[in-house]
Amino acid sequence: RSQSVKDLGQKLNTVDQAKDILRVSLRSVKYKRVMYLMLSLLCLLLLTLTFIPTVFPSLYAGQHVVLDIFLFLCRLILIVSGTYLFLMSVLFFRKESHALRGTLASLELITERGMVEMGTVQLVQDSGDV
Repeated sequence: RSQSVKDLGQKLNTVDQAKDILRVSLRSVKYKRVMYLMLSLLCLLLLTLTFIPTVFPSLYAGQHVVLDIFLFLCRLILIVSGTYLFLMSVLFFRKESHALRGTLASLELITERGMVEMGTVQLVQDSGDV
């Protein structure tokens, strides 16, 4: 128990630094979440553009097949990419931000308890009981 009170000020400074790192991480998660959501919307827009009918009267039958296969592959890639980006935006970053907030709340409790203990240690030292 006496070891937990030694260098309490330094320990509290370390906890404050950790809280600052977590706050920066939370801002980064918010930014990345918005970016993933925007990219998924871009994929959706590009996907809808691939369904706009185009008329190429000079294409032969074989070239139409190649164009259809190319558009199919583009649509497949856009669907997979858009779904991945949307799910990352909605699920993964929500879980990550929740975990970071939970850790930040734990560090807040550690800081509060440390401040209380620091005040208690100061009172005990001032009274001469140590």
